[in-house]
Amino acid sequence: AGRKVALVKSGIFEPDDLNFRGQAPDPVLDENGWPDGDSPEVPPKRMPTSMLEVLTCDVDEKKWAAILQRDESMFKGAYQQYEFRYMAVHGPLMVFKLLQLAVVLYAGEPNSLTQLMAAGAVEVAQLLALVLTNPFTDPWIDALSKAGAVHQVGQLGLMGLFRADVAEDPGRRGAAFAMIALASAYFVLVVAVIAFVVVIPVYRAWKAAKEREKADRAEFEAKQEAIRKEQEEARAAREQEAPEQPAATAAAKPAPKPAPKPGPKPTPKPAPKAARRVTPPTSEDDDDDDDLDDSDW
Repeated sequence: AGRKVALVKSGIFEPDDLNFRGQAPDPVLDENGWPDGDSPEVPPKRMPTSMLEVLTCDVDEKKWAAILQRDESMFKGAYQQYEFRYMAVHGPLMVFKLLQLAVVLYAGEPNSLTQLMAAGAVEVAQLLALVLTNPFTDPWIDALSKAGAVHQVGQLGLMGLFRADVAEDPGRRGAAFAMIALASAYFVLVVAVIAFVVVIPVYRAWKAAKEREKADRAEFEAKQEAIRKEQEEARAAREQEAPEQPAATAAAKPAPKPAPKPGPKPTPKPAPKAARRVTPPTSEDDDDDDDLDDSDW
């Protein structure tokens, strides 16, 4: 209840978001979506003022789900399974559990008729509270809670019937078999609810993750295959261009000149001899040369 009061007064809600007893009704609109002039004037919507209006006010399911997604309060686990209107019902439901414990401890002798009747009265009150309010957001949890209350009331009634039958005829066990059948049916319902609420969503999430992983792998392999084909096409194109390029280059080059025909090798000419240098005679040698004959020169 305190958490709901804090949420209402926190300013996250507008007057148009909240519905409660005493809130102004929505205006009557015409076919064009404008307020109908013939309808009486509607007062503007307001925020709840009294504690009763705060505790009984309601909000749209989508807005309440969005608030729960962003709620980081440590008390979130106590009210997140309830609708916003019945956000404060967790306390009264806990009171029923305390009353059941008090009946077992203080409502007469164990297995007495008084104790059985008191426990039955508490269970019937809890069943009526669950049926009249439907406080849970999840329909499976709502059905399970009601089925649990019905199971408890049925078991208490069959226990009283069994005691009455045994008192008349100790061999009568029809009520005992009915109790076993009722407990088995409730157990099957619990397993089904757990399967629908927990197992199936987890399996669907796992399957969806596997399908996404498979699709991502297929997309990756398709991209790799496309890249490989592009590389192969590029390689094939290069291989086709490789033989054509030398041929084109050879065709573009000029024809080579014919080599000259081989002829007789020219005879090498002898190198001219170096001229002998004659030194002219000097005056000193003239005297010596006079003694020489002309044959000596």
